[in-house]
Amino acid sequence: MDGNLTENINEEENKEAKIFSNLIKGLGEKFPKLISDAGEEFLEFYGEEISDNSHCGQFFYGWFFSIFTLKDGKDMIVLTKECLKLNNEEKSLLDNVQNGISGYFKILKIENKDFYLEDLLTKKDYTVRTKDLEHNLVPGKIIEACLVKNLEKDYFFFGGLRISDRTRLIELNLAEYSRDLDVDELVERELLIINNMDEEMLIDYLEEVLDFNDNEIDNYFDSSEKGREEMIRAHIMILMSCEGEKKMSEQMIISLLSGLAGAIIGSGLIIAFTIRRDNKIEREKLAREKLEKVYGPLVALKKKIDEVNQSDGGFILPSNPIEKEMIEKIIFQYYHLIDDDLKEGIILLHPEISRDTMSMVKNVQLNVIDKIFKHYKENKEILGLR
Repeated sequence: MDGNLTENINEEENKEAKIFSNLIKGLGEKFPKLISDAGEEFLEFYGEEISDNSHCGQFFYGWFFSIFTLKDGKDMIVLTKECLKLNNEEKSLLDNVQNGISGYFKILKIENKDFYLEDLLTKKDYTVRTKDLEHNLVPGKIIEACLVKNLEKDYFFFGGLRISDRTRLIELNLAEYSRDLDVDELVERELLIINNMDEEMLIDYLEEVLDFNDNEIDNYFDSSEKGREEMIRAHIMILMSCEGEKKMSEQMIISLLSGLAGAIIGSGLIIAFTIRRDNKIEREKLAREKLEKVYGPLVALKKKIDEVNQSDGGFILPSNPIEKEMIEKIIFQYYHLIDDDLKEGIILLHPEISRDTMSMVKNVQLNVIDKIFKHYKENKEILGLR
C-alpha cells in the first residue's frame, strides 16, 4: 500500500509534492511500520476505491499531514519536526500546512488554471493556482478543500478537493454559527441529512439524534413522505421546547434579581446553578481523562486485535513493546482512574499475567472486556459523544 502511494506522489511534477514524498519516506525509514499502518487507516477513511484514483498519492499526503495522528496524540507535522533534520524549504512548507485554511468554498470564476474562491463562512476571497485538475469544475460549484501556500506563496489545493452537491445543507450548517435556525430550517436540514442514509444508519439516527422510540420508528417507515416530515417536525419542536425550558430557567434567575426578595432567592438559585455547573465540569473533566488514558486506548487495542484475528472474541493480549508499555502505564500510573468494579480484573491484562490460562478464565468470569466497553460508553455519554 505505502509503495503505491509513494509512487503516485512521485508522479506529481511540483516541488511541494516531492518534498512531502521525501518527508514520508524519511518517517518510514525511522518508523518502518508507520506508513503501512497509516495506509490501512487511510483506506478505511476514504474507502478502497480511492486506490484507483490517479491522484491517490495527493489525497494521501494531505490526509497524512493534516488528519492522521499517533496513539499518543502526535500529528505528523509535529513528529516530522521532532524526528527529521529539515532544511528551510521543508520547515517553511510544514508551517504553511499548519496555517492552511480549511472550509467550504464557492467558485466565483476560473481563468486559465487560476480559481477565484469565496469562503462560505468568512466571506473572504482567495485565489488558488493549480497545475492540473480533472474535475468538471465551473463557477457556482461548492467545494470542500484546504488551501495551503506553496513555496512561491501561491495557494494550492492541499490533499485534493471534494465537490459538494449538498449546497443547501452546507449553507444551513454554516448559518447556525451566526444565528438560531427556525423550525422550518431545522426540518429541512434533518431531511437533507437523512436523505442518503441506508436503513440501518437511519434507524440509529432517528433513535439517537431525534429521540424516536421503537414504535415511532416503525410508524416512520410506514408513513408517506409528508407524514415522515411531520414526525421529524414534531420531534424537533419537542427538542426545542426542552432547550427553551433551560433558557427560561436562566431568565427566571435574572428576573428574580430585580428586587430585594428576588435578589435573595436569585442568589440562592445562582449558587445552586453554580454548584451544579461546577460538578458537571468536574464530571466531564474526569470522564475525558478516563477516556484518554484508560478506556480509549484499551478499546482501540481490543478492536485492533479483533481486526487482526478476524474475530471479536479475543482477549486483550499486547503483542509488541508499545502495547505492553501502554498496558503497564494504565495499571501502574492510571490505576486511580479505573472504576472500582474493574480494579481487580485490570491486573489480568498485565503482559506477564494475561497469557496464563487461569488468568484468561478469570478474565471471562470477571467480565473484564465487557466492563471496559461499558465504562468507555458511559464516559462518552457524559461528554455528549456518540
